[in-house]
Amino acid sequence: MKRVFVVVAVALALFLLGRAIVHSVVSDETKIRWLIEDMEEGFDATRTDPVLRGLASDFHDDVLAGHRTEA
Repeated sequence: MKRVFVVVAVALALFLLGRAIVHSVVSDETKIRWLIEDMEEGFDATRTDPVLRGLASDFHDDVLAGHRTEA
């Protein structure tokens, strides 16, 4: 049982490390595309967090009195 836990922990660590490496070496254009795709998916699912993540931290809309607050 302990071996299974160690194997799962190592596999998870390798996955996270690989993901971090991929995210650090992709181009800025790819990062922007991923951000816009996340915003689009969040909008379609009526979730505001992914949409607001793509806005500047000091964003404020005077017409709708909307703004992004830092969490």
